[in-house]
Parts: sequence; structure tokens; C-alpha cells
Amino acid sequence: MKKILLSAILMYFINISLAQTNNALPTGVQVTPEGIITPVIVSNKFNMDYPNNNAIWQKEGDNYAAEFTDESTNTKYFIVYDEDGNLVRKDKEIDNTAYPKGIATYYSKNYPDENYVVWLSEDNKGNKTYYTKRKLTTICFDKNGRYVAVKK
Repeated sequence: MKKILLSAILMYFINISLAQTNNALPTGVQVTPEGIITPVIVSNKFNMDYPNNNAIWQKEGDNYAAEFTDESTNTKYFIVYDEDGNLVRKDKEIDNTAYPKGIATYYSKNYPDENYVVWLSEDNKGNKTYYTKRKLTTICFDKNGRYVAVKK
């Protein structure tokens, strides 16, 4: 009986020691509430650029994207950073007076009864394009509001 009890205690301690894992993250990274591991430099850059805004984070290829609504202006943003915290792209929902007329013309011709929201996308070099979301597609326009393509 003592051998069985001793064996059980020994097995218990062996299991506990094997169950211990090192859950520490590497230096310089953190986990977002969404479970995305991001470099601290990326979140620090976001907090400097957009203070007092809480983002929902996701991966976009090798980059990190923060989606949020600026409460002071009620404007939606989608900001993409590389792993070093450099801006890759900034997307911003814009009102119906801030985009080229070609987009409205395209929609009135192709989807006359639909409402739509236009987003301005600006890369890190200042190049601007526009897009709208429609069902499971994205309709892309150039900087002048001319139709470019539909992406799924």
C-alpha cells in the first residue's frame, strides 16, 4: 500500500513538472486582446499617432493592421504598420463630398439603388486611391475616381 501511495505521489509530481511551460513572450512583443502577437514598437507608434483610440488588431500578411473609430470625429480608420512600426497604409472612411465624382457616376450607372461608403487609402508615399465594399467584393478606383478593378 505504501508503494502504491508513493508511486502515485511520484507520478503526480512528474506530471506537474512536465505540465509546466514557459509562456513568456519574447522581448519586444505583446499579445492584443484579439490574440495577435504584435511588436511593442507597432502599438507604441499607433498610440502616438492615434492617442485615446482603442483598435482591433489583425495581421495583414507580414504587417499589423489596427481598425478603429475615432470617437471625436466618428470616422472609421484602418491603419497598417510594418513590423518596425512604419506606416504602410492608412485607410479612412470619407463622407460623400470628399471623393471624386467618378465614383458616384460609377455607382449610379452600375448600382443605382444601392447605398455605399467610400474609403480613401493613402500609402506611405502619399499615393491615394479609393475603394468601396460591396457584398463579398471590393471595388477599386484610382486617385481620380476612375474604376480600376473588383477584388474578391
